[in-house]
Amino acid sequence: MSNLYSKKLIIAIKERINLLKNNPKLGKEIEFHKTRIISLGHYSILYQIIDVQIIITDFWR
Repeated sequence: MSNLYSKKLIIAIKERINLLKNNPKLGKEIEFHKTRIISLGHYSILYQIIDVQIIITDFWR
């Protein structure tokens, strides 16, 4: 993985997290302990909404 690709991926992750801050229910709800999933290209971000916090539980390809 190139350094440039890594930097672009980090920027994309930060942008997606900012979207979640403004729209916590943006991701699709899945049947696993109140977890939601949102895609990011070939990756997925799994997260839970607990009170007023968004907890990222997994990031995978």
